[in-house]
Amino acid sequence: MSEENTEVETYFGRCRCCLSYGYLKNMWTEHKFEEGTEIYGEMLVQCFALTWNISEAAVDQDQICETCIGRLRDAHDFKKTVMDSQEELLQQIDDTDVKEEKFEVEFLDEYNDSDEDVEAGYADTEYTATTGDTMDSVKNETEYEEVEFLEDDDEESSQAVDTDTSQVTDQPTPARRKKRPGRQDPDDEAPKRKWPKKLPKSERYKTYKQYSEEDLRNCLEEVRNQELSANEAAQKYNIPMKTVCGKLREEPKGQADSYREKSYQLLKEIKAILTFTNATPYKSKNVRYYCAYCSTDGPHFEDPDDLRTHTRTAHVTHRTEKIEYAMRPYWSNEILKLDIDNLLCTVCCVVINNWNDMFKHLKQKHNVLLDQAYTRVIPYILKPDLKCALCKESFSNYLHLDGHMNAHYNNYVCVDCGDTFLAQTRLKQHAKIHNVGKYPCSKCDKIFSLQKYRRKHEQLVHEQALKFKCLHCPEKFNGEYMRYLHCLEAHKEKVKIVTCELCGQTFSWRQHYLTHMRKKHYQNSPPDLESDGQVEMVKNKQGEKKFECSVCPKKYTTLNSLKQHKKQHETEK
Repeated sequence: MSEENTEVETYFGRCRCCLSYGYLKNMWTEHKFEEGTEIYGEMLVQCFALTWNISEAAVDQDQICETCIGRLRDAHDFKKTVMDSQEELLQQIDDTDVKEEKFEVEFLDEYNDSDEDVEAGYADTEYTATTGDTMDSVKNETEYEEVEFLEDDDEESSQAVDTDTSQVTDQPTPARRKKRPGRQDPDDEAPKRKWPKKLPKSERYKTYKQYSEEDLRNCLEEVRNQELSANEAAQKYNIPMKTVCGKLREEPKGQADSYREKSYQLLKEIKAILTFTNATPYKSKNVRYYCAYCSTDGPHFEDPDDLRTHTRTAHVTHRTEKIEYAMRPYWSNEILKLDIDNLLCTVCCVVINNWNDMFKHLKQKHNVLLDQAYTRVIPYILKPDLKCALCKESFSNYLHLDGHMNAHYNNYVCVDCGDTFLAQTRLKQHAKIHNVGKYPCSKCDKIFSLQKYRRKHEQLVHEQALKFKCLHCPEKFNGEYMRYLHCLEAHKEKVKIVTCELCGQTFSWRQHYLTHMRKKHYQNSPPDLESDGQVEMVKNKQGEKKFECSVCPKKYTTLNSLKQHKKQHETEK
């Protein structure tokens, strides 16, 4: 009979025995080994008396790796050897017992007719010897019990132990009451944590995901080509085992996520820009700037020069390598903000005049082609006089400039009004303004047109939520003005003084300065800064009514007055 050549089906998964990932075999299928067959599931049941659920689902799910198969064979052979040895030993004991019974019968027959005195003397001698052995053994047991009780005394000194020999030999040791789970004696040491303590948010990413996208791709490629096992590849590239196995399941060979590929291409283009230029990556929150490498958990900067100095000194050694960590996770970091103030090529030492010239220079001089960077790398010129890096329009604060940048990119478009946005998060935030309705407050009679206005009202007025954190200490406040008063009292030396360039009046709070400029010097918009640095003011003529109603011929001096007037027309409808 010819031997059948059967190919054993293997696939990547998790071993039922050691829970490691690799290429496995089914446990309930016959496998050939050394001119015989093996069923690994039955071998496990025979060796370890396990109660496995052998159902149709279990037959398909129970898999075992090659390492566990080798150990199972050794255990199976060892158990067989032990069982054979035990059987042989029992057989030898049975033969010895038969011989002793025959010898005892012969011995009793021989001495049955002996003298009674001799028999009595023999019996006394035997009793004395036995009694001596018994006393020695009792003494040894007593010493052993005393030592055992002394060890217990170290743990519970309140319990007294009687070391009398009769009590030790006659009375059993009382059983100790089991402790309730979760309770422990005050003298006992605190139990060790199974998992390490959770790091603070600012320290968490220093030990998590410290590998590059390129390392991850090389790791998966070697595992798919069976050059290394999943465990070996994870150790080689310092990638968590769960990540490697999860990626192997999510992305089979030849199939890749298109969005992830675009993000990877963007990452390479960002590294090229940081390699050939002196642009400074950064992040922003409200009107404060943060280092892109330290993220928003690091120090904040109010002066753009301080931000540039920090980035170019603290992160000069890993300028391109660590930018990948700043872009994680990809779904919430679709864009990267770059400060291009005094932009120049670091290789040619050539000044680059504007953002579009940078793309031309990198393509013509360094053969660097950029694609994703056109729409996902956003240029800013961070100066005290904020201007758009693309159209040179001026803005009074950073929030207005940041919102203006949406007009230059159409990555996402609102279906209701047609406005364009840089990122999907901005579009979702904008979409809320179209959900106009009547949202009454549950605790007072006020009604709001947007749900976010109602929520903000409830938090600040009724719940007294502390949403405003001090920039210099951990204290929080329920309003921006309360935070300003706290800084004025507790951090007076750190309060920045703003001086009006037109009249010389000073302010300790920026909001007071902006209100002063709007009411005293500007008509509707901030001044235009000319090349000589002088301010061209447009004074508002007193009593001039330039805001005209579109329904009736009435005119008003301020925009707020016009809005209040339009509400009358809405109520008439």
